[in-house]
Order: sequence, then structure tokens, then C-alpha cells
Amino acid sequence: MSDTIIAPEMNIEAATEIPETKPFVHLHCHSHYSLLDGAGDIGKLVKRAVDHGMNALALTDHGNLHGALEFYRKAKDAGINPIIGYEAYIAPGSRFDKGGASSSKAAS
Repeated sequence: MSDTIIAPEMNIEAATEIPETKPFVHLHCHSHYSLLDGAGDIGKLVKRAVDHGMNALALTDHGNLHGALEFYRKAKDAGINPIIGYEAYIAPGSRFDKGGASSSKAAS
């Protein structure tokens, strides 16, 4: 086995250039309004998007839109296009059903 490492010639100038990247936007972000799941302050999320050169950002908190207005205003002030979303869970039946779908099958 040889101890020699063979590496291709490197162009140092080319290696220091930052490659052009395609635009990227986060479409699934939770803020501190997503209880037990998100800890991000909306202002800090927006600032981070600006720092990374994003032109838009989505806020998709769990089960509420409590941060939507704050997010919209802070994003617009920072020159970011706000995308307001909502993460919801859909379950069969009614919220008034007792025991869920599996217990109603067992009873019949």
C-alpha cells in the first residue's frame, strides 16, 4: 500500500470564487408561536433570511396564525416577501366524537 496521496492540480484563484447558487427560500419555519415546537423569534428569523440573501420566507406555525401580522410587518420592513402559511392536522370524524375511529369499529 502506498503512502502517496495523489490529488488533481488545484486552481487557487478558482477555488476562492463563490459559486453562483440558485435562489432558495425556506417554506417551513416555526416561530415561538408554535408551542412546544418552535423557539425562533420572528425578527431573528427574518434577519437570518436577509443575512442569507433570501428574497422570501414562509412562516408556518402549528395550529395558529398568531404571529402572521408581526411576521408580515417585519418581513416587509426588511425587504423580504412574507409567505404566510399554517400547519394543520386533519383527522377523520368530528372533534366531538368520543374514542376516535378505532373504538367505533370495535363497538360494531
